[in-house]
Amino acid sequence: MKKNKRLLYFKNFHIMFNKIFFNYLSLKRLTNITQLNHITILFLLYLIIINHRMKYIYIQFLFFG
Repeated sequence: MKKNKRLLYFKNFHIMFNKIFFNYLSLKRLTNITQLNHITILFLLYLIIINHRMKYIYIQFLFFG
């Protein structure tokens, strides 16, 4: 049960990350920016984690120490 929950949680996280990533790519294409900072993607991810449930909070520490 716990293992399945964790699996589902990471699956949801990857879906969320992919959405952000593809939004980032389309934004890059639209604005014709040759290179956006990689931190931008992590910051967007960070904001979405903050706005999501509290159980996502520990993923911050994976990216931000």
